[in-house]
Amino acid sequence: MAEDDEDATQVIFSLSVNSDEAIDRLADFATVRRSPKPDDDFLYTISKVDFSEDDWRIRADRLDEAVSAALDRLEETGVDLGLLAAETVFVRAFFSFSPGAETISADLVVRLARVHATIWIDAYEV
Repeated sequence: MAEDDEDATQVIFSLSVNSDEAIDRLADFATVRRSPKPDDDFLYTISKVDFSEDDWRIRADRLDEAVSAALDRLEETGVDLGLLAAETVFVRAFFSFSPGAETISADLVVRLARVHATIWIDAYEV
């Protein structure tokens, strides 16, 4: 089995929270939209990471670290996990990489579930 991919794989990960109402504990992560409208919801970008790496082991470790750091940041705010489960709140974990290039650990999936994150995976063709 090859140690490296033929080409470096670009990985994008972001963790964000959308809410109909402002969430005071997430105020430090508020994201300004390009053209806000009066009826826009509130967007909080907890983390966004973008990197390329050709060694799958290093890439997997970097992704694991990025997801863990984002979840740590969110949890450190003290935001009520029940609030994140509300119908008017949407927690989104977005992953983009080439098909079969990445996995995330079961522990991270459990942590994402604990904050009620919906996992979006965009597997692009190389």
